[in-house]
Amino acid sequence: MDPDNQKKESVHGILAHSYTVYFVFLIIGILLDLIFPIRLIPNQISGAIGLTLIVIGPLLILWAQRTSLAIRNKMEKLTRDDFKHGPYSITRHPTYLGVIFMVLGFGFLVNSIVIIAASIIAALFTKFYYIKREELLLEKNYGDDYIEYKKNTSSWL
Repeated sequence: MDPDNQKKESVHGILAHSYTVYFVFLIIGILLDLIFPIRLIPNQISGAIGLTLIVIGPLLILWAQRTSLAIRNKMEKLTRDDFKHGPYSITRHPTYLGVIFMVLGFGFLVNSIVIIAASIIAALFTKFYYIKREELLLEKNYGDDYIEYKKNTSSWL
C-alpha cells in the first residue's frame, strides 16, 4: 500500500478500535454465559463489587477526558509535567482502566464468571496490542518526555 494513501495513525483511532474489542468480548461473554451460567460468588458480594466498579469506571473516564482536554487546550508543545496531571499522575491509561472497570463491573453485577473472564481477556488483548501501539506512537510524538513519564508512572495501577 502506498504510504501517502495510508491514514495517519492517531491515539484516538487506536482508542476507538480498542473499545470495539471490549464490546465484542462482552457480547461473547454474555452469549457464553447463557450456555454456561457459572456463579461462584454470593450475589450480594458480587453485586456490590459490580456496582462499585460501574460507578468508578465512568468517573475515571470523565476525569481523564477533562484532563486531556485541558492539556490539549494549552496549544504548546507538551512537556513531561503535562503528562502528570489528573488521573495520568496515577496511571498512564485511565480511560482504558475506566472501560475495564465498567465491563468487569457488569460481569460482577450479573455474577457471571464467564463475562468476568471475557473482560480480563479483552483487557489483556488491549494491553498487548493496542496499548503497545499507542505507547509507541506517544514515544514518537513526545520523545524523551513521554519515555521519562512512562518510567515513573504505572501502566494500569
